[in-house]
Amino acid sequence: MDHLRWLERECLAFDTVQLHDLERYMGIVGAEVHMPLREPWRVGKRPYGRSALSIAASCLKGFYLHQASSASMRTSVRSSTTRLPSRVDRRRSLLGHVKSVMPANPLAPKGPHRRHPKMLPDGAREKLLETVNSARDRMVVTWLADGGLRIGELCGLHLVDLHRRENADCNECGSPHLHVCHRPGNPSRAEAKTKHSWQVEHGRSPAG
Repeated sequence: MDHLRWLERECLAFDTVQLHDLERYMGIVGAEVHMPLREPWRVGKRPYGRSALSIAASCLKGFYLHQASSASMRTSVRSSTTRLPSRVDRRRSLLGHVKSVMPANPLAPKGPHRRHPKMLPDGAREKLLETVNSARDRMVVTWLADGGLRIGELCGLHLVDLHRRENADCNECGSPHLHVCHRPGNPSRAEAKTKHSWQVEHGRSPAG
């Protein structure tokens, strides 16, 4: 929808969109492109991160390939290019050792992809606690391990979210607990992904 609104602002129709128009759109939402971007877009909002840019590039490619396959609407955007397969591509694909080309998306962000985080190995918590040299760092390691908090959730906590005594004023839980709230605009830029509040009770995290 954001892209369709941008097309309307730019007075562009589907059958007149060029690849450089899509590259310019990706540039004004956060991608690194070497071209004039003209008027600003999404004023006051943060640029997309790498993951969001990859998703947007896939959506745009699929959308315009569908438009190109329609007999009633032809588009001049040719985003179905190819590239050589990497070692990771061959490992992930069935009969990857015989593949000679892979589909590519010229709108996707360039550079190495961030790997998914892995679970800590056994004994990592004890070694981390021996290494850290401040009470704050020890608290971070302990809370991440015991509370099951995401890093963004922990970094986004406010003092009012911590109810460390019995029968707190929130009247939601009798035992000591904490609340994780989706709170955009934190000075630390940390933001919990969940849109609903929840709390930790005795090491468990029931919905709040």
